[in-house]
Amino acid sequence: MAGPSNVLRTSGGITSTNAQIKVACGYKPAFVHVVNQTTNTALVWNAGMPQDSGLRTSGSATGAQFITTSGIKTYEDSTGEGFTIEPGGPVNPAGGNNLYWAAFRGDGSPGN
Repeated sequence: MAGPSNVLRTSGGITSTNAQIKVACGYKPAFVHVVNQTTNTALVWNAGMPQDSGLRTSGSATGAQFITTSGIKTYEDSTGEGFTIEPGGPVNPAGGNNLYWAAFRGDGSPGN
């Protein structure tokens, strides 16, 4: 039987701006998933990937694509900790799009 999970999860919804979106979730996430409902596009990032990158998937025939700019970045500064959704990318291409995100922080133990 598995013990209690040490994974911290947060989620929310925001409107895209085509400017950097700063999401203050209270920790530096190890995994981020962002969905743009308006464009039917998603971006997945994990701590093993470079900053400002992600795996883009969309409902179009183009399939999945690894991007190296306009992706997800984590931050830790005087305002707190969290991640940013960079402008001009697959999930933040223009203002007024409906975005939904989920962020996870594991403790590095097996199963988390």
